[in-house]
Amino acid sequence: TAFNETEIIDTDGSVCRPDRVIIRDGAVTVIDYKFGAPRPSYLAQARRYAGLYRDLGYENVKAYLWYVYEDRIVEV
Repeated sequence: TAFNETEIIDTDGSVCRPDRVIIRDGAVTVIDYKFGAPRPSYLAQARRYAGLYRDLGYENVKAYLWYVYEDRIVEV
């Protein structure tokens, strides 16, 4: 099952919205699309998204940043 920009509420009440989340056979893949130059904040954001899914009870969680204009995917 794939979800686009589905909101997740963090424990502090803030709303997170990963670009795409795929859940298959109990595994979660989080993909965040980026259109600019890489920034450290992008890594932190993707780690946060992955952590939220772990907090929901998923053990197998992977997160990726897809730099669209560079056609480059980075595992976080």
